[in-house]
Parts: sequence; C-alpha cells; structure tokens
Amino acid sequence: MPAPDAAAPGLPGFLAACHLLLLDGQVEPSDVAALISNRQPELAAAQPGPGGIPERRLSRHSRLVGPVPLDAPLRAELGLPAWARA
Repeated sequence: MPAPDAAAPGLPGFLAACHLLLLDGQVEPSDVAALISNRQPELAAAQPGPGGIPERRLSRHSRLVGPVPLDAPLRAELGLPAWARA
C-alpha cells in the first residue's frame, strides 16, 4: 500500500476535523493494531481508505484511520507537538 502524501490537498482540513490519537516514536502503529485486535478480535483487518491511508471500522459510528505521516509543516499547521505521530 503506498504511503499517503502528507502534503495532499485537503489532508490538513480532514485531520483538523478529526479526533487524533497522537503517538510518540516509542509506540508503533502495530502496537495500536494489536491493542484493537485484543479488545475486539472480531474486527476485520485495516483496509486502504481514501488516499491509501489504512482504515479500520471499529463500530457503526467510529473508525480508526492511520497511521498518517505528519511532517513538520503539517504538525505546525495543525498546532501539534514536534514528537507527534498520528
């Protein structure tokens, strides 16, 4: 699956409208996937969503999208700390 482009038009607006789970460099996306799988083993694996960003449906009204690469300009635009990964 190709990595999503952090500079893609609309990505900052999309992220600004979402609840973000920010991770530091010590937490890997696979750690989050393992936690979800342990909590809800019946969930399907993540599928590519818009822009190639992995997406996992958690319930009828919620989904987890990411990881999303956050380069320095995007973090600054969203007002996120330098250590943030989403």
